[in-house]
Amino acid sequence: MSLLERGAVWLAWSVAGALFLTVGWMAMAPADPVGPVCVLTSRAGVAMLLEAAALAAVCSAVCTLIAGRSLIDAGTFASGIGLTLVSLRGGTAEYLLLYGGGSAGGPLPASAVAVRFAAVSVGWFTVMMIAAGVSCVVGRWCFGMAASGAIDRGFGLVPCAADIPKVDVTAGTIRTPATPLSDGLLHVGVASGVGLLVFLVLTAPAATRAIEHGQSCFLVVASVWLACYVAHRVAPVRSAFWSVLSVLVMAVAGYGWSALRSGGAPALPNIPESPFMRVLPIQFIAAGTATAISGLWSVQVSIPSHEPSTAESRNQPH
Repeated sequence: MSLLERGAVWLAWSVAGALFLTVGWMAMAPADPVGPVCVLTSRAGVAMLLEAAALAAVCSAVCTLIAGRSLIDAGTFASGIGLTLVSLRGGTAEYLLLYGGGSAGGPLPASAVAVRFAAVSVGWFTVMMIAAGVSCVVGRWCFGMAASGAIDRGFGLVPCAADIPKVDVTAGTIRTPATPLSDGLLHVGVASGVGLLVFLVLTAPAATRAIEHGQSCFLVVASVWLACYVAHRVAPVRSAFWSVLSVLVMAVAGYGWSALRSGGAPALPNIPESPFMRVLPIQFIAAGTATAISGLWSVQVSIPSHEPSTAESRNQPH
C-alpha cells in the first residue's frame, strides 16, 4: 500500500478504538464498576447485544469508507478491534467465577457460567456477522465492486459476508458462494482442531496463574493465527468467513467442554478448572474475528484468482 493508503488504514483503526471506548463503553459498561464487559453482568443483556450490533454496524460502515478500498473486510476487522478494546476497560472472567454476575442469590456454578458463555458467544458472533454484512454492502455501494481493491489486484478474494452459503448481501453481484461448501467445512474443521490444540498447549504453563486481559487476548490471537495459518494451506478459501466460523466453533466447544469438566470445587475460587473460562466471550469472538481476517490478509498472495486475466480472456474462443 502507498503511504496515503496506510494512513487511511491507521485512521480507520483509530476511529474504531475511539468509537468503542467512548460510546461503546456507555452502552456496554457492566452494572458493577469492577465487573467485566459481558452480557451476564449487564443490566439488560439482550439490549446490550443490540446496542453493540448497531455500534458495530456504524463502525464497520465508517471504517469501510476510510480503508475499504485498500483492505478487504476492513470494517469487520475494525469492529473486532473496537469490541476487544472496550472489553479491556472492564474486569476479567475472575469476577464471574467469584460472584456469578453479582446476583443476589450468590455465585453461579462454574458449569452454568460455561454454558452461558457458549450461548453468549453465538450472540457476539451474530454481532460480528452484522458488521461483516454492512462492510460488504458499503464496499459495493461506494467502490462499485463486490469487495475491496483486493479483487482488482488479482488475489481473488471476496468479503466475509459474501461467502456465507445461501446468503446474498451484494444484491446479485455474487450469486453463489465463492468457496465450495466442502472446502469451507474442511477449513473450519482443520482450523478448529488446530486452534483448540494450540490453545490447550499455550495454557498449560498458566494453569495456576491469575486471569489477566493481556494473557486472555494473547491466547486467542495466537491460537487463531496458527490455526488459520495451517487451515489456509490445507484447505484454501476465498474469504475470512470460514476462519471466523471456526472461531465460534472453538469458543462453543471450549466452553462446552468446560461445562462438562467443572464438576468439583477448584483449588482456588478465582482460578478456573478449564483454561477456556479465562477468556470472556466478547474477547474470544472479537479478537478471534480480527485475527482470522488478518490471517487472510497474510496469505492472500498465495491464493490464485479464479477470474481469467485480460490476456487469457482475449485468447479464449468466443
